Formats: sequence, structure tokens, C-alpha cells
Amino acid sequence: MRVTLLNLDGANATIKVDYENVFADQVLNKLAVVWSTMDNPNLYTFPSGGQKTVTVTSQNLTVGEMIFTIGGLTSGTTYYFRAAGLTNDPGGYYNYSKTIKTQ
Repeated sequence: MRVTLLNLDGANATIKVDYENVFADQVLNKLAVVWSTMDNPNLYTFPSGGQKTVTVTSQNLTVGEMIFTIGGLTSGTTYYFRAAGLTNDPGGYYNYSKTIKTQ
């Protein structure tokens, strides 16, 4: 899982999420981007931020990328973005990318 900031224009950011299944029998259920004004946001803790989640179970995704457009950001504020993916593995844990920081 990798997150890339493609564009930051005032209150809007365009984020690319690259994904790849680790095991052949995994089913990717959800892809998400989470952002915050604090480092290492996750889907449960994202102060002054938010999340955008897409259910992709029926698409049978294995390798590729998805583009997310995030609006409502405050211009001049530093944000931290992370990608997240949920598979059908037992436990229902999200896998996260490294965090990227806007300037």
C-alpha cells in the first residue's frame, strides 16, 4: 500500500493509492485515505481531518491504483495523509501505508 500526493490546490488534494494483494487468496474489501493535522492518522483517530472509504469487494481488485479527491482542507495548513486497505483476512485489521506530509 502506498500513498502519493498528486496535487494540492488550496482546499483540495488529489491522492493516489497504489495497492497490491500480498496473498493470492486475499480479497480486497475496502480502500481508504485518512488525513489529519497530526502525524500517523488512522481510520479511528484523525484529529482535524477526515477519511474517505470506498468498498471494492465486488471489483475483485488485486493490483492497481485508485485516485481520491479530498475537499474541505484549510489552505496553508499542514496535513498528514495515509492510505488504508482492508482485506478478508481474519481479525478485520486495516493495513496502512507510510504517512505523507503536505507543506
